[in-house]
Amino acid sequence: MARDREMTLQVEDYLDHDVATPEHILWLAVIERAIIDYIDPCCRMTKLELGALELFFFSKRPQPCNLIYICQNVFDYPDACEAIRTRVKHLKAAGPKSFNRAKRYRISS
Repeated sequence: MARDREMTLQVEDYLDHDVATPEHILWLAVIERAIIDYIDPCCRMTKLELGALELFFFSKRPQPCNLIYICQNVFDYPDACEAIRTRVKHLKAAGPKSFNRAKRYRISS
């Protein structure tokens, strides 16, 4: 059970829901989709597209629309960047079967 929780894509854990704005929620969706595409692309991605995802996640300098910039300027939470990077590296090493998309998007009743 703990392993299952550890392996899910819980990007929203890095944001306090009490202060979430629509912009925060939108950027979380973008980050989460980028994680899914990086770990398990649904279609044939070119080297350029995979390189762009690597730059998005792992570039060292903040530039508009990369992960470190978003964490610093949109979320005002720079530590989230390293936590997300660690999760991305862990999930990439574990492979595409390391998460369950259906369970991630389960609607609670």
